[in-house]
Amino acid sequence: MDRHLNIFRSFSQNQSKENIEDNISRAFVLCLQNSNVLFNDFIKDILSTEDYHYVFNNFNENADVSIDIQVNLQKVDSAAYKNIYAVALTSEVLDMIDFFENFQYSHSKDYRPETDIFIELTDILIIIEVKRHGEDCRQQLYNQVHQLLLNSVHEKEDVSVKSVNWLSVMEQVSRAHNFERYLKTRNPFLKDFLGLIRQYKSDWLPVTPFASLPISEQYNDQRILRLQAAIASNMQDYNLVDKGGRNGFKFPEPWADEVLFSFRDDGTLVASIYPGNTKTQGYSLYNSNNQNWRNTTRVEIDNTIFDVSFTSHIKFSGQGYITGLWFDKDKELTPICTQANFNRTGRILKKSWVDLEQFFDTSFQKTYNWRKESLWVKKIKESNRSRFDVSFGYEVSILIPYPFLQELDKKTEDLSVLASFISEVYQKFTQLLEWDQLEQEIIKQRAQ
Repeated sequence: MDRHLNIFRSFSQNQSKENIEDNISRAFVLCLQNSNVLFNDFIKDILSTEDYHYVFNNFNENADVSIDIQVNLQKVDSAAYKNIYAVALTSEVLDMIDFFENFQYSHSKDYRPETDIFIELTDILIIIEVKRHGEDCRQQLYNQVHQLLLNSVHEKEDVSVKSVNWLSVMEQVSRAHNFERYLKTRNPFLKDFLGLIRQYKSDWLPVTPFASLPISEQYNDQRILRLQAAIASNMQDYNLVDKGGRNGFKFPEPWADEVLFSFRDDGTLVASIYPGNTKTQGYSLYNSNNQNWRNTTRVEIDNTIFDVSFTSHIKFSGQGYITGLWFDKDKELTPICTQANFNRTGRILKKSWVDLEQFFDTSFQKTYNWRKESLWVKKIKESNRSRFDVSFGYEVSILIPYPFLQELDKKTEDLSVLASFISEVYQKFTQLLEWDQLEQEIIKQRAQ
């Protein structure tokens, strides 16, 4: 489907993170209204067995089912309902034991007892307080229940309280979507809602662990979803990269700006960083007293040794990325990415392009056609540019075999082990300029 026809992400909508999150509960309500399978699944999980049977075993033509949002509970006559359910829907399951003993009515001056989702099933009422993160919304929920019980025949004992997390809700959405696909029916509400959550809240999705995903192209999308969920689980500790379809974290050191994760065809997870990717980063990188880190061949993470890949990277940029070169040492006659050559980086005016060409001609092996590899003629010489910026940096990658990931990640509901490992990989990159020393320590320890 064209993205402009997406129900929850129209082309005219403000696509800010705040706007998307504010509309998630509304999108979920639309799914409940437009998928009988999902609505039944969700209601069955909320109601007691007795109330579920009461509602659907005693159906009559006058039975009323309605779903609404942002309802002012001051205008609700709670005496009209046989039973009341108060539900907290957040990213975490909250402790609802002794709910009425642990909270008291407390509110601000401008407080309005308004519930996020309001569901009526004849004479059964469900009110739902929704949060997109793990906020504790129990006080808000208590205030709403308090309002319903004012001037009512109901007592606290007549109200059932429950906590539901978004992961369980998204399992229901996924199950309903798959069920309707099996029946060869198409529900755009469920499909687009899953797409919305996949883009902005991938950690809510019930994604298959690596242990259950064979090395096969057909599972590539699921592998990426699992990776994205693990990365998103670290969002409270690190800032996520949120553009260009890249998966990773922003990096705080002055010599690099992000750590990215991707998969090779054989399932190997490649964690990469790009030190010296700009002139500014190069100042910190090449002014370091230690340049031996570039000779590192392996690192240790959580008592496991992983191979390291180093590739030199020359980037040409203007207002944005123009083109680049990736090459190993065997392509060079003399090293290019060095402290001595750092003064060649930065702004290059057109009158100096020939000098840079001559430098590359004498630095690369004759068998390496750097002009062809970088599309030099098309991207630079035949362009209308009068200048560009060049940087001499690296692509440094830690290679994590897929069988290791499968041993690490075995439970659908538990991302903590994988997320913790991803965090350790990130932390290992913060020590990049000390890697050669750390590697020597590994060799000594293994020799003992």
